[in-house]
Amino acid sequence: MANWTVPVAALVVFGSTLGCTTVGGAQPSVPSSFATNVEPILSDNCTACHQSGAASDDLNLEPGEAFAQLIDKRSGHAPLQLVVPGSPDESYLMAKLEGTHIEAGGTGARMPFGGELTPDEIAQIRQWILDGAKP
Repeated sequence: MANWTVPVAALVVFGSTLGCTTVGGAQPSVPSSFATNVEPILSDNCTACHQSGAASDDLNLEPGEAFAQLIDKRSGHAPLQLVVPGSPDESYLMAKLEGTHIEAGGTGARMPFGGELTPDEIAQIRQWILDGAKP
């Protein structure tokens, strides 16, 4: 009978390279993406006011437009950029979504106007920015 024992360290390395669960149940994290994690939230909650032809504050958040409108753009209402990749606390978008925009030197109401995102939706946008705000 053959001896099929494999050192645990080899299983951990082999399993993690395939994206399998490793010892302890941890899986490698996948950076969030705009298209998967953020664009659907913006589309569902923001495009009623931020769409082509009638974009509030000239900020179009429609699918296919929103990413370019947010990255490397300065806010018209605060001395901050809308999204600073890797820095959610320096991103005016987060301040508007979390209701801390006045403290950040901004103006106006918390967004989305007339409602709030869920804590999970805000966390997804925060994580996307923290992950480098990739498309």
